[in-house]
Amino acid sequence: MADTIFYDGACALCHFWVRFVRKRAKGKFEFEPIGSPVWKDRLPTQFLKMDSIVLAQGTRFYAKSSAVCRILWQCGWFWASLGGLFWLMPRVFRDLLYDLVASLRYRL
Repeated sequence: MADTIFYDGACALCHFWVRFVRKRAKGKFEFEPIGSPVWKDRLPTQFLKMDSIVLAQGTRFYAKSSAVCRILWQCGWFWASLGGLFWLMPRVFRDLLYDLVASLRYRL
């Protein structure tokens, strides 16, 4: 089963992110909007309540900033390095930053 990125299909910033990842990590991910049948079938219950990006890698699931870091690691050396630096931050701070951007995503 391929790694799948679940994203908010109504969000322009999320669509930008999908195009960004497709261009840099060619063929490494499948993409599904939140609420799709694949989303409902594949994700554990605790992730179905989220409206953030979720990365499904086999039987492991990552949300918010952890998903972003893991996705960046597949996008070439520059983006992988940036994702690695971001990963070094404590997750609570990464997720606060993620939540700040997410709260503004419909305005961006």
